[in-house]
Amino acid sequence: MAAIESRLAALETVGQATDTANAALRDSMAEIGRRLDRINQDVAGLDGGLQTLREDVATARAGDVADQALLLAVGQVRDAIARGTSYEAALDALTGLAPSGEETADALEVLAQHAAAGVPTALELMRRFPAMAERVRHEAAIPADGDWVDEALASVQGLVTIRRAPGEVPGDDADAALARAEARLQAGDVAGAVTALDSMENPAAADAATEWLQAARGHLAVESAIRTVNEAVLARVAAAGSGTGQ
Repeated sequence: MAAIESRLAALETVGQATDTANAALRDSMAEIGRRLDRINQDVAGLDGGLQTLREDVATARAGDVADQALLLAVGQVRDAIARGTSYEAALDALTGLAPSGEETADALEVLAQHAAAGVPTALELMRRFPAMAERVRHEAAIPADGDWVDEALASVQGLVTIRRAPGEVPGDDADAALARAEARLQAGDVAGAVTALDSMENPAAADAATEWLQAARGHLAVESAIRTVNEAVLARVAAAGSGTGQ
């Protein structure tokens, strides 16, 4: 009997130990489960962070590509203007990419008006200047009420007239205006040359300079417009690079 009781007591002890072991195992499994949950949460967080990083990188790359395309387009338009050639295709690309704004829109409109044919360069304006000056002097030599005889005499006089050397010559007569215009043109001052020719008081002489003046004003308008657009483009790219792009 005592032996049976002893065995029962031993079994009871084993059962209690088993229960304790099972409880510890359940606690361990629960802790493992909690750790796995935390790991899963961390992994999910990492996945979210990686996705955000991928999106940021994609956005940055897209922005870089757009900025590069914009800089390329404005550069192509600027180069065509410098060559005096058409820039329609480049302007189409630039218009689709250019920053918004009233000033930029106005500048793009000016560029569009001259895109098909381009505008003459300062060098080309200088090349055209002598022929225009000859026409101006011819018209200036004809009296306002002159006839064909006066015109013929003006043509002959034009062959022997001593022209004023380029320089800041005072006066509103055609020869003085031409001298100032030529000097300024040689110095690269197209706007100054236009101003000089605008001072001519002889209507016929002024009319003879109209074609050249239109070309010069087109040159000035386009140069101003491309500067405006270029500044807007550089400001947009700089703002994007600093993280403040609009």
